Amino acid sequence: KTVTLQEEVSNKKHRGYDKTYVTHRFQIKDVNNKIGKLRVICYDPFRTRWIYFVIPHEAYIGLKKLTVSFNKFTGEVKGKYKQYQVDSWLDLCKN
Repeated sequence: KTVTLQEEVSNKKHRGYDKTYVTHRFQIKDVNNKIGKLRVICYDPFRTRWIYFVIPHEAYIGLKKLTVSFNKFTGEVKGKYKQYQVDSWLDLCKN
């Protein structure tokens, strides 16, 4: 799957005040129809780079959509899918 990192802006109440939250993430829908490893090529337009993932079926089994979040300041992957990030296109192809 090829995806593009998106910026999502949401407004929420926090201790009685409106607060704006900005997140960077991508989603892949209908992963419940996928079988085997999910190879993801993600374009990050905020840093003009490509990011690669090889996600085993066990990591997304039972999900309808897969969401991967990033730190908006550092660009680092957050959460459980960080462990499935690979360094290059060649690593993506080998796995």
